[in-house]
Amino acid sequence: MAGNSVEAMQALDSQLSQIGLQVCRKKIIELSKYLMADDNVNFALHPLGVVNNGILTLIIAGNGSYGNRLASWTLFASPNTCSGTYEQIHHWSMSCEEAKKIYFSSFGPQKQLTLGISQSELNPTTHVYFSSNRLDSCTTVKKELLP
Repeated sequence: MAGNSVEAMQALDSQLSQIGLQVCRKKIIELSKYLMADDNVNFALHPLGVVNNGILTLIIAGNGSYGNRLASWTLFASPNTCSGTYEQIHHWSMSCEEAKKIYFSSFGPQKQLTLGISQSELNPTTHVYFSSNRLDSCTTVKKELLP
């Protein structure tokens, strides 16, 4: 599904109705508004049929004012619970230090994992990993566990 974020959200809502997902619908819509906040966004929802195993995966690709990014999140739904995890991969046309300062300023200090790769924590369930590609380019991977 392609289009602007409003069109994409409408299409996502329609697909959620088609597969009969009600338990986690509010959480999916809230997180998707954040993940689909781009000028041009595409998504794929799996499974495309009725949810019978309680596992749903949403893949979102976008580009616009924030550059290019890809997000993937998996939701585990049962009649009484809704939890999941998401991963957002973003390519920045700036250094990792600049990306940290501008977009991840609320996260803690960066911890060096290996040459060119560091990690920063917002809280125990939300982390971002920085990979320096060269002086003016950085890839970040933000991971969050959704209780």
